Amino acid sequence: MNDLKKNENRKKNFIGSIKESFSGRKFRSGAYVTATSAVVIAIVIIINMIVSQLGLQADLTSKKLYTLSDETIDFVKDIKEDITIYM
Repeated sequence: MNDLKKNENRKKNFIGSIKESFSGRKFRSGAYVTATSAVVIAIVIIINMIVSQLGLQADLTSKKLYTLSDETIDFVKDIKEDITIYM
């Protein structure tokens, strides 16, 4: 009987320590940081999905290194066969 009470007291102490750790200041600040990070990541993903659906593209290099000229676009449109490009 005495062992049963010891086990119950251990369980209560264990549960009490868990409750105490979840109600502490560190837990609240950690939860706030986690929630804020999740919201920011969700916003970035949503913006990325919207921009990809709109088909917006921008070459932000100073010399427009990744932009095709009109002549290149016209040349590629006239090609009738498949071309393999190796890099």
